[in-house]
Amino acid sequence: MKHLRKLLLPLVILMSWNVNAAFILNDDINKVVNPFIITESFANFYGYGEAVRASSNTGFEEVDSAIFMITQFQNQFSLIATFGAFVADGDLEGGKLKLEMTNDGFANFLFVDDPSEVVVTNGNVTSINFNYIANRTDGFILDLGNGTDVELSFLMSQLVGLDTFKFLNAGGSEYDLGPQFDLSLFNGASVSTPVSEPNGIFLLVLSAVIGLSVRRKRTISARKC
Repeated sequence: MKHLRKLLLPLVILMSWNVNAAFILNDDINKVVNPFIITESFANFYGYGEAVRASSNTGFEEVDSAIFMITQFQNQFSLIATFGAFVADGDLEGGKLKLEMTNDGFANFLFVDDPSEVVVTNGNVTSINFNYIANRTDGFILDLGNGTDVELSFLMSQLVGLDTFKFLNAGGSEYDLGPQFDLSLFNGASVSTPVSEPNGIFLLVLSAVIGLSVRRKRTISARKC
């Protein structure tokens, strides 16, 4: 039985890595934001330089709009934002904005589109000036770690070519925002680590492990005889 436990332990660990967290807008319990579960890295999901070069290519872009969403890759979270719209949506003017972010928790910029944008950090406040041309977008990827310490405030000003602000919600209705909003962890620490239900591969491996254990036991018994 000890040998069986040693063989099964790595399998249990592999099946229980998934972390779930929900976030809240403007301290309003009626505005809970659920993350989009993705199967690729945050950078690949953002898609900089793919279908339209020097732009985001998430598929959520909208004309003259600032779109925000939470994404989850394995047990890590990020906030992804995209401003403007790519060619297919016909953004004919381009635009600009100044983004000010106050961070009282954990959050680090993984990527700012494009790299030439001016980023200034003063204490817990970061300012970024975005300026994009017609049929292009700007945006960023903000690493939120494992999602257990999120306390952010955003203010967008000096707006040109942005009329709509939205926060997407996986599995639910999107939220219309103004140019200023807060994002924090729902209930302050609502994080759980549920074990996934066994799938077919897991059951096959489990059967093989049990078979090996039984075979080993019979071999030991035969030697004793």
